[in-house]
Amino acid sequence: MKREEIIAKWGVMSARERDAWIAELFFGWNLIAIERANDAYEYGVTGVRQYSAYTSDMNAAWKVIGLFPSSRIDRFNNDYGHECSLFDQYGTYIVTVAGEYSAPEAIGLAAIIAKLSTED
Repeated sequence: MKREEIIAKWGVMSARERDAWIAELFFGWNLIAIERANDAYEYGVTGVRQYSAYTSDMNAAWKVIGLFPSSRIDRFNNDYGHECSLFDQYGTYIVTVAGEYSAPEAIGLAAIIAKLSTED
C-alpha cells in the first residue's frame, strides 16, 4: 500500500479497528469476526486474550514502539499533536508521522506505514 492509502484507511477506522489492525500486523492476532454493539466495535479473536488499546493507551503503544530499535516521539503542543519517527536497528530512518494525533495514534500509524508502505 502507498503511504497515502494507509493514512486514508486509518482516517476512516474507529480506534478499536485501528487497534485490531495493529494487533494483527505486529502481534500475530487472527481476527475472525467483527460485531457492532452499542456503537462500538468488538472483535472476535482466537484464544481468550484481549488485545490492547494500542491507539489510546500509552503503555500499550510502548509495546508497538518497542518493535523498532530506535525511535523519537515529540509533542508539538496541545493544539497540534505529536510526531513519531521510527528508525531501524542501524539507526537508518524509516518513517515520520506528524499531525493532530495523540502519541499512541502517531506511534501506531507510523508503525503501520513502516511495515506496509511500498514507497521508498
